[in-house]
Amino acid sequence: MPIKWVINGYYRSGTTIIFYVIKKSHPELIHLYEPLTPNMVEAVKGHPIGSIAKLHGLEGIYDDYHKLPNLTKLLELHRGMDFILPFSLIEVKEFLDEIHNLPYDILIQPNNAHFILKDLKEEYGCKTVHIIRDPADCWASHFPHIQNTVTPNTPATLGHPKDIGAFWLYPTFNRLYKVFKNTIESKGITKDSKDIDKFMITWYLCNKYAIKHADYVFRIEDIARNPSIMIPKIDKKYYNLLDSNKLVSANDKLRKWIYDKYAKEINEIYYNETQTPNDVQDGKPPKPSTYNPSQPLAST
Repeated sequence: MPIKWVINGYYRSGTTIIFYVIKKSHPELIHLYEPLTPNMVEAVKGHPIGSIAKLHGLEGIYDDYHKLPNLTKLLELHRGMDFILPFSLIEVKEFLDEIHNLPYDILIQPNNAHFILKDLKEEYGCKTVHIIRDPADCWASHFPHIQNTVTPNTPATLGHPKDIGAFWLYPTFNRLYKVFKNTIESKGITKDSKDIDKFMITWYLCNKYAIKHADYVFRIEDIARNPSIMIPKIDKKYYNLLDSNKLVSANDKLRKWIYDKYAKEINEIYYNETQTPNDVQDGKPPKPSTYNPSQPLAST
């Protein structure tokens, strides 16, 4: 039985809570949390069945790995691959084939499959969902416990490893820079730019390519307000876990700085390109909505 669903989204975009409530709502599936994340092996080994994930405080998000008869082989395959940011399926195909050939219906939730969603659909016949989040809130949530005080000058190393930065920002940006150097530099961003600028171009490019090929695109803020729009469907008894008031919010100064400098990119990704399931099914274009830097911040 195959990989049935892929729930993708850039780091800190709300994919974990979406994964959790879908896992609760669809126990008939095997749910594999962040299988393409570089530290997946250590995470799985460090979370036995029933353990609580330190970052999110959620119980059992790694449990289904421990149900797999080929877990040892999966971990061995993972160790031999580079999972920072795959640009082609061949980079991770041997690993994903091992998952796809398991005798279960499977949902996987990667945070870095942005450039291979089309390949995943064609190879495995799965449905793909991409989650996006307001970039100001996404960046602020890279710094748990101090998110309300994050500024444009906050380094990605604050509370994170110096070589990779917050949630693999440095190696992800470096890989993008090799492929999209002209695009990145045309926006005035170089390897010497502030970390927040590196984040914004990374957020922009990853979301841009994922949106293009995902079957469904949702803003986490919209799901939090109305969980019934989500596909796969969420059981109503878990709606309370998606309370929009629980989402991390950036402070006004940080939000204004990001929105004023990157209004064009935010309009393209966050305001214009999102789709509801009805939009997808009926073939309707996304509803127009834009942010104007001269106006008060749009409600998100």
